[in-house]
Amino acid sequence: MNIVNTTWRAKWDNNMVDFFIAPNGVVLATHPLIKAVTGMDRVEGRWRIDYDTAHVEITLGGRTYHHKILISGAHMYLNNEKLERVN
Repeated sequence: MNIVNTTWRAKWDNNMVDFFIAPNGVVLATHPLIKAVTGMDRVEGRWRIDYDTAHVEITLGGRTYHHKILISGAHMYLNNEKLERVN
């Protein structure tokens, strides 16, 4: 599955975060608290693919979040929970 230019909703640190998988290893995360913490609408991070796993890393408020997301067919899973594809 090509995940570039897709948006997914995932539970990160007990918050539902939308993340857009952009070209060239860029991921853009959005959530109302991001604007409150950073003053920006979104936070930029990095992603890479390793076989059937997408590694996504975002730094917010001095804390780095690194997640391994399983890719299976047309679906993605974080901590065994199916992610919602937003677009």
